[in-house]
Amino acid sequence: MIIKAEIRTAVSATFWKGLTLFWKRDIELQSDLTSLAREFNVAEQTYGIDHLDLVLATGLLRNRRVVGYLVKHYQELLFEFQKLTDAEGPAVPQ
Repeated sequence: MIIKAEIRTAVSATFWKGLTLFWKRDIELQSDLTSLAREFNVAEQTYGIDHLDLVLATGLLRNRRVVGYLVKHYQELLFEFQKLTDAEGPAVPQ
């Protein structure tokens, strides 16, 4: 009987330890999911504005006069615009 009680106690302690670790992990996951959801909402809210900015920058960089002005007065800014719009295609004056 003593051995069974010791085994039962050891199993019970292991069970509760495992359950506690599970609960802690579950709380961490819930916290991570909450944080991720918050970040996703921010990205979702700014997507339209960011996309519009990219479309405008791409359109402007296709205009020979705009690119010429940027070359003369704001070369660093032109370089940054070109890096942003590389995914859309090169900014070459037409």
